[in-house]
Amino acid sequence: MLYALPKKTPGAHVLESALSGLRQIIVQRMDVHFNEKKFDLDSWIAETFNGTLIREEITRYLPQLKTTDEWIVLMLALVPHVQPSFFESIIAEHLPNGGDFPELAA
Repeated sequence: MLYALPKKTPGAHVLESALSGLRQIIVQRMDVHFNEKKFDLDSWIAETFNGTLIREEITRYLPQLKTTDEWIVLMLALVPHVQPSFFESIIAEHLPNGGDFPELAA
């Protein structure tokens, strides 16, 4: 369902903060995966973000968004449209030799 956005919408700093949180989650998951550590995502998120991961400035326009999992999926879907090189920068930083996927030309 689409909602009309009011004239006063969240600033860029809110979106940057949300994407920074997503970056932290992805980097942590990569670290856990490559170092074969045990990991509980929900408790890590609770400790790391202390209730600040889901931004009220954005969820007021998406009232059906309730859980951390839904928030992460929304950010994963949104990020390629806002920062096209978001995933590439993370992969380049943590996998210097590249990942399993070839880089595609735009």
